[in-house]
Amino acid sequence: MCRDHYLPIAVVLLAAFGCSRVDRLPTAATTERSATVTHVQLNRSAPNLGAYGLANFYPMAVGNRWRYAGENSKTIISAGGRDSKHGAWTREAVLTGTETINGREYLREEDALDDRSAPTGGVVHTVRWLREDRSGLYEVGVEPPRAPLFTETRLLAYPLHTGATWVTTEYPHTTASVEGMEVLSTSAGRFPVWRIRVRYGGHLPQEKAFVWYGRAGYLGMKTHLDVGKQDTTGHIEIIEDQAESLTSLELTTPAP
Repeated sequence: MCRDHYLPIAVVLLAAFGCSRVDRLPTAATTERSATVTHVQLNRSAPNLGAYGLANFYPMAVGNRWRYAGENSKTIISAGGRDSKHGAWTREAVLTGTETINGREYLREEDALDDRSAPTGGVVHTVRWLREDRSGLYEVGVEPPRAPLFTETRLLAYPLHTGATWVTTEYPHTTASVEGMEVLSTSAGRFPVWRIRVRYGGHLPQEKAFVWYGRAGYLGMKTHLDVGKQDTTGHIEIIEDQAESLTSLELTTPAP
């Protein structure tokens, strides 16, 4: 997944419960789809995966809509005491149409983030593009620093199974590993999901980051960082948490 896309948003972790039904989460390919609206240039160094066909694990349909709530907290502990900051936001993501990028079909996702705790405040609008085939779920969005224009991020690698690991991006080097299946409780209901751990290149081993995906789509994330360092005043400990969870969804067709 793309860290810069989600982590400016922070969130509440949801309780997860085991369930024997979660082994029925298929990620197999099904039928082809086609639509063309516009064309933009895609970096040709992205993996050429068009021959794999399309899959239907992620609910890729125009009109699908997800709403999320998030929270973040940052605490700095030093000899001078403790300083804490907290924030919260809501976010809505909608699949609004299809676009063709360098011969591949993508769905356009429009995102509205309302973060009243941000310095600028107000609603921030962003766009990303998603495509899915038998090999996984891919995203084109805001390019990370030093990345070629329209670089793809591999959000999921199919077939999903416990122990599966893949590189999501090289900007910076980031990997994802499927840790297992759960049933996730959210404000929108309980969903069978895959719990995926994300490891960011260049970050500390104390950092923990997880995302949850199911047949209803992306359902939430959680990150935690607890690190100590020295400065001119002595030892400083920084504790930072972010989380996001699904509050409601509207799918044009029921999630399989």
